Amino acid sequence: MKTGKQMVKSVREKYPTEDVYEICKSEGIAIVKTEMEENRFGIYLPVDKLCRLIVLEVGMAPEVEQEVLAYELYYHFTPAKTDHVDPAKRRLLRYFPYLLGKWQAHSFASLLLCPDVSKCRSVREIMEEYSCTEKVAEHRWRVEEAAMKYGGS
Repeated sequence: MKTGKQMVKSVREKYPTEDVYEICKSEGIAIVKTEMEENRFGIYLPVDKLCRLIVLEVGMAPEVEQEVLAYELYYHFTPAKTDHVDPAKRRLLRYFPYLLGKWQAHSFASLLLCPDVSKCRSVREIMEEYSCTEKVAEHRWRVEEAAMKYGGS
């Protein structure tokens, strides 16, 4: 399994941009906005090989919407591995892959949206450098700390 940095590197080699809308368009992912249930901001739905959707809560601030798109793109680029899962649950995981790997998805999103934080000395500086949410900046800061402490992400 690839690390978050390796996954983002692969995506960047294919799409040298931080524009998650451009990545979605190039990958053929339709973005649909609608009212969602409370505490749900987005979901990736791989209906089939030709129909892939990211459904977003309507009315989010632009930086939050960008964060949610990056988070959901993780599930597009990392299909759920269901070989070890009970056959009765495989179908559910196919349609709701967000049930696996939340930490990895947050790491992927923060690395995609904030690629180089080497000159940033705080979460606030990351937010200013990349116009991202505090949540993304904090997670990116934790990823960087882990990389320095353990030698990877």
